[in-house]
Amino acid sequence: MFIISLQKLGTPILVKFDRELTYRMIDVLAGGSGSDYTVDSNKEITQIELGLIKEICLKLIDDLNEAWSPIYEIKAKYVRAEVNAEFIGIVSAESKVIKVDYKIGFNNVTGVMEIIYPYSTLFPIRNELFTSV
Repeated sequence: MFIISLQKLGTPILVKFDRELTYRMIDVLAGGSGSDYTVDSNKEITQIELGLIKEICLKLIDDLNEAWSPIYEIKAKYVRAEVNAEFIGIVSAESKVIKVDYKIGFNNVTGVMEIIYPYSTLFPIRNELFTSV
C-alpha cells in the first residue's frame, strides 16, 4: 500500500495493489513471466521487492497527475509505503471514502489496484468533477 499526497488539495490518498498482483509484478520485473507465480500467504515483502513496486507507484503518480490535469492540478507526490494496514491512518475510522477499483492486466497477469480517496479530498473540487463529465 502506498500513501500519496495530493499537494494542491492538502490530503493523502491510498493506492493498494492486491497481493497476488503485487508478487506477479515483482516476478515480471525480475525477469519471470508472472503467470505461473504463486503467492505464499505468510510471505513478507522484502525491501528489494518493495523498491521494485515503489517504481511502479512512482510511474502511477505521473499518470495520476496527467489524468487529473484537465480537471484539476492535484500535484500527487509519493509519501511512503506501508505493508501493515494498521498504520495507514489517512482518515479517521468514521470518515467517508471513495474507492475506485482498476482491473490491471499485462503479460497474462491480472489483478486489482484500488485507489482510496477520502471524501473530504474531493469535496472542494466537486463542481470541477461534475462540469468536466
